Amino acid sequence: MILSYPVFRFMGMRSTLSLPSWYTQIACFCRKVISTQILFYFILEDFVFYWGHRILHTKWLYKHVHSVHHE
Repeated sequence: MILSYPVFRFMGMRSTLSLPSWYTQIACFCRKVISTQILFYFILEDFVFYWGHRILHTKWLYKHVHSVHHE
């Protein structure tokens, strides 16, 4: 590869190709979708953790399960 690259360049071959326009549109759409999914995940995870921890503070669960966490 080290030797072939200069030879190919000398012969006029390109090492990069421009991407088609539909590819950039899909890539932009995918970035938006992934960003939205990450944001939604953080909000959902925070919601579930908060309410799950609140449930662990009920009298019975706190006494038999969760008190170890606070010792």
